[in-house]
Amino acid sequence: MSGKSDKKKPLVPSLRFPEFREAGAWEVKRLGEVCIICNGSSNAQDHVDDGAYPLFDRSEEIKRSSRYLFDAEAVIIPGEGMRFIPKYYCGKFDLHQRAYALSDFREVGKFIYYQLGALKGVLASKAVMSTVLSLRMPILETFKLVIPSSGEQQKIAHCLSSLDEVIGLQAKKVQALKQHKKGLMQQLFPA
Repeated sequence: MSGKSDKKKPLVPSLRFPEFREAGAWEVKRLGEVCIICNGSSNAQDHVDDGAYPLFDRSEEIKRSSRYLFDAEAVIIPGEGMRFIPKYYCGKFDLHQRAYALSDFREVGKFIYYQLGALKGVLASKAVMSTVLSLRMPILETFKLVIPSSGEQQKIAHCLSSLDEVIGLQAKKVQALKQHKKGLMQQLFPA
């Protein structure tokens, strides 16, 4: 006998907010159980520089469009590429035919976004090779997540969103300092 147990360990994170430490294990659910997943219908040539709406495709850069296909809270996942980094968006947007919008959440949408961000490497490992790595609808629908109570989801999403706000503010400060330094260098050194 090896001494190892055949029982699976309960799904409990190593770090938990105090009010949820005794809340028990998280539940495994497929992504298709917690939201609606659909493709867009736009093409790359549908983007316009001065469009009123964001156009999400497989690139990290967000393009613009003069139309919108969705008006929702959504997690956007590129369907092709090397990295499958999710984006969170709430409002009107356009979507490329090889990108996916996750919406109509039965769980906390921001929590799903953060968990998919944490699992983007696992998601990429499920992609199939065609001309480029490709995520297909069945891969997304059956992708497994671990889900706590809605209260714990809200707390986690709020905590991570707050950190994102701080990071965004610090990034703006860094950019302003870089511009200040550039201006100083132009004035301190003769042309």
